[in-house]
Amino acid sequence: MKKYCVLITIIFVSCLLGCDTYEMFDHYPGSKSSMWYCEEIDFKLEYALNAHGDQILQMSQLQWNDVCYTVYIGFHTGYYVMYSYKDEGPYEKSDMLLCGEWHYEGDNLVFEITEDNIFDNTFEKLVFVPIDQK
Repeated sequence: MKKYCVLITIIFVSCLLGCDTYEMFDHYPGSKSSMWYCEEIDFKLEYALNAHGDQILQMSQLQWNDVCYTVYIGFHTGYYVMYSYKDEGPYEKSDMLLCGEWHYEGDNLVFEITEDNIFDNTFEKLVFVPIDQK
């Protein structure tokens, strides 16, 4: 019981200090697999190590309705945003292709879609399977 109290205290203090508990506990997709594949849209999420040894999500190519998009996906605690990549300036609402909540179902990564500016509401969710599990 004492161990649980200590763990809860650590998590609570970390949240108060603004730490990302998802990162602390290796919950982000890059810590579980270096590649994820979504069959519905024939799309891969690929991670690579940077100079500091951290897993960094790479820019990806997404082909939809004869248009090729270079996309950047920002993962945050419980939600994601997929943007059409641009070289400079901050991302704006008009750059957003897709957003929603993400979670795991078993080993799979699931994107629940809440706002869709690319697929014309064809999908409610996208399921990614790990290709290179750690």
